[in-house]
Amino acid sequence: MINVYRNTSFISLVMAGLALLAVYGALFPIPASLAFIRFLALGGFFLLCVCLTIGPLAVIQPSAFCPLIAQRRAIGLASFIFAIGHFLLAFWLQYGLQIGALLGWPMLVATIGLALFIILAITSADWAIKSLPNWKNVQRLAYLAFAASLMHFILKANGLFVKVGDATFVNAAEIALIGFGIIVVALQVIGFLMIRGRKVQAGAVCKEN
Repeated sequence: MINVYRNTSFISLVMAGLALLAVYGALFPIPASLAFIRFLALGGFFLLCVCLTIGPLAVIQPSAFCPLIAQRRAIGLASFIFAIGHFLLAFWLQYGLQIGALLGWPMLVATIGLALFIILAITSADWAIKSLPNWKNVQRLAYLAFAASLMHFILKANGLFVKVGDATFVNAAEIALIGFGIIVVALQVIGFLMIRGRKVQAGAVCKEN
């Protein structure tokens, strides 16, 4: 019962985070299509960060975070849906479906990231877990996908202040998410150092507790 409550509370917090991003984006006086594209980008990166914090947190504090390990796949797939929606809409509405734009800078980073996301999404299915002998190694592409997403996010960020018409807004959402990305990197390093001597993954740590 405690684990069910903890999982429900965790999902509620994630949904609240997405809702805050949506409300924040709606405050900007920009076209609805651009606001939606930005929300998909911010939401996808937020979900990816959440997904990648669960593993190291489970290593650092198993009793509190091991019950959340089972949520990683669902959150990762949700991040993929947001990312591919953002990519397709931006490619259509902002780049006019010009294939050459995918190979230009900084869209090339996004294209590589999306390709990695597709591989991760396909191999997250049960059949892949059972049939791929190096499934865990394939899933480690998530770190490369995160690096590409973070790089794309920083390259496309608008800075601390955003000027829309005659008004200037504090770009709090992007700054907060870049900070979240840095926290993810720090947690991954700490988690890696903690399990290095034990030679186990977060899932194995949770099985021990």
